Amino acid sequence: MKNPHLPLLKKQLKKLDAPDFDLEAWKVSCLLQFEQLFGKFDPKTQAIRELKIDYTSTALRDAGANYQPLETSKKKGREILELAIDQLEMPMLPESDLKKLLDAGDKDAIMAYLKKQKKEDLVDLLGALLIR
Repeated sequence: MKNPHLPLLKKQLKKLDAPDFDLEAWKVSCLLQFEQLFGKFDPKTQAIRELKIDYTSTALRDAGANYQPLETSKKKGREILELAIDQLEMPMLPESDLKKLLDAGDKDAIMAYLKKQKKEDLVDLLGALLIR
């Protein structure tokens, strides 16, 4: 089951190489996607939110002569995006509906949902749970 958000995240990855790259604009579009996919408080979402170009004297002093603030932010952003893409490419929950049911804690609704799923989706789900 391919996640429909993968092409969007891969597009965000390509934007990091654009000659007119703007970190703040890139963060906004990433955050909108990450919050929808992973939630507002997911560590990946938080890491994107905290990206900034740090020109403080402390950062410049500690990083040395090769410090390039924009490039450092791009590298961090790339790592976060690649992690998110890798996680989405792993077998995941069949649909986000199940995550909502799990969050609600309604055992009867969860069981009813699972009984309606295809065997291969249940195998994917079980595999994802065992891998974690």
